[in-house]
Amino acid sequence: MNRNRSIGFFFLFSICFAIFSSWDMPFTKYWKALVVLNHEIFHAITSLLTGAKFASLILHANESGETITSGVWKYSIPLVYSAGYIGSSLTGGFLLYSGLKKKNARYSCLTFGIFLFLSTITFSQFKSYAFMIGISWSLFFFLGAIAGDAIGSFLLVLFGTAFSLYSIYDMSDFIRSMKNSDAGILAGWIVENFVVMIDVPITEKISRIGYGISICWSMISLFIILYFLKISFFPKLSENEIVIEKFLSSIESGAVNQDVAEWFLKKGVDLDGRPIPPKLVKELQEKGNPNE
Repeated sequence: MNRNRSIGFFFLFSICFAIFSSWDMPFTKYWKALVVLNHEIFHAITSLLTGAKFASLILHANESGETITSGVWKYSIPLVYSAGYIGSSLTGGFLLYSGLKKKNARYSCLTFGIFLFLSTITFSQFKSYAFMIGISWSLFFFLGAIAGDAIGSFLLVLFGTAFSLYSIYDMSDFIRSMKNSDAGILAGWIVENFVVMIDVPITEKISRIGYGISICWSMISLFIILYFLKISFFPKLSENEIVIEKFLSSIESGAVNQDVAEWFLKKGVDLDGRPIPPKLVKELQEKGNPNE
């Protein structure tokens, strides 16, 4: 288990390094467009869930997008504006967790592909840039699912990492242009509808509140991503899984000789001399002797 965890960390680090190294290369604009599309999809879904009338979802080639709705319930606006960043983090976390878990990765690939496909045909105009990006990537994930768990796992970790990194990088919008960012627009709505900082100029109010909102979103996004990483690398184990991990780790580290471990198993006890069920003994024998 510890060896697998180390391999997982190294694999994740390698992907992060590869993404950072190619961040500004022309081909990355297509997966960045996917992240932006996912961001806008969560705005659209949240708007509809809070009673708004959806108008259109637009994706621009400069890595920006917009979701146009009408009739949004006044007090649901903070939720709608927060949905894009939080949704991107949840997507990144889900993809990472599903990929690192490896088991049934093909189904996770298929699930995300279906989500992307249905969202694209629901919210984007036919033959628009958003439509082409959404359909292309949904087909890509369908192919990943067909390829099997190994390829599916790799794709999920790759894109989960990309989503997570970009959702954090996207927060730099607040620094570059607070006024036109989601946080700036939400801050403007708060200033317009509530009495806050009476003696402070409006532009300064928007700036202060906007930075407060952006810090809050950043903290939530980081928490979501770190939580998914935690349950991926340090899952809560059952009693039997703890016995298996301890047993295999002792053999891998050389603390216990293979023959000695087999002797304990033949006696039906773990390395501490405690009795273990026959089914678990058989499982340990199979995992402890992979070549048999």
